[in-house]
Amino acid sequence: GFSAVCSFAANYTIRASNGVPIGLIAANSDATKIEEWTRSGSDPCHFISPPMAKLYNGMIAPLNGTKVAAVLWYHGESNVDKSYRYTCQLKTIAQNWREVFN
Repeated sequence: GFSAVCSFAANYTIRASNGVPIGLIAANSDATKIEEWTRSGSDPCHFISPPMAKLYNGMIAPLNGTKVAAVLWYHGESNVDKSYRYTCQLKTIAQNWREVFN
């Protein structure tokens, strides 16, 4: 299912779309780190190791070529212990996903 945040964003988007159909893709997993959602080998921050890319490989990479207009990134607190890395990692994940979703 979708989180309350996703449902709220979807309802807002539907109202703003003037009747244009939208689709939602749920790619979620509990208690994950941002490294798991980032393509391995694409880390300018040098924080991501190949085994950490498992959720990217399993849930994001298979969507390669899918046209996506927006992404709602709702991440918990799994990276709080290394928060100094997060800004760089968030930029990296955005770049990775833009490449996948064109």
